[in-house]
Amino acid sequence: MAQSCTAIFMINQERLWKKTAFIISKSIYKYDNYKNPYLISRMLGLPGLYTNSNNIIETKTIRYDNTPGIDKQSSSKTIYEYNKNDYPIKEITDNSVFEYNY
Repeated sequence: MAQSCTAIFMINQERLWKKTAFIISKSIYKYDNYKNPYLISRMLGLPGLYTNSNNIIETKTIRYDNTPGIDKQSSSKTIYEYNKNDYPIKEITDNSVFEYNY
């Protein structure tokens, strides 16, 4: 079952409206100790990828909703090769290889 949170919006002690939102998933990230080339895009605000100074090496997602065909938990790992300046030059996942050019 999805977790929920409730927000009550008030101005000058007058209740305007109440809204309940459901949390459908949570992602947990593990990072390496090397430089993240995407950090310059931090203003985009995509949690995990752009908001940490290091690179994501593992992601675990927990889903609170019941969607047919989608697992309740999933995980992925990424392996990096780095240059002498501690930036990744190659990113390897289960189904892809990405090479960085600086």
